[in-house]
Amino acid sequence: MLVLYFPHKLLLMKIYSNAADNFVKDLKAATVLVYGNDMGGVKTMEQRLIKRYLGQTYDPASVVEIDGDELKDNPGRLTDEVMSKSFFADKKVIRLRDAPDSAVELVQNAIAQLDDSVLLLLTSG
Repeated sequence: MLVLYFPHKLLLMKIYSNAADNFVKDLKAATVLVYGNDMGGVKTMEQRLIKRYLGQTYDPASVVEIDGDELKDNPGRLTDEVMSKSFFADKKVIRLRDAPDSAVELVQNAIAQLDDSVLLLLTSG
């Protein structure tokens, strides 16, 4: 499993699974990409990042799920979610799963709009 994060929108860092504990513990990223062949490991890392960002007893409504097919059908959804604020919590996580290669520009635009109240979590196998 490999974790990539984008702390300053232009900087890309690779964190391999052996350094994941320290990365999660000191989470400072606004955008994280988690991918690898081990989908169980990817899902586990997703949950660890969400719990670290939102807290151990987070409200599930604070996590917005978008999959790649949905993004194809509604390309503005990602930016809409990044720009909208949660009614129930100070922070939220937008989890984008299996985005197609064609979504690169949409993701770049979303990253440019992020503030401290949103974690963009991208996952892929």
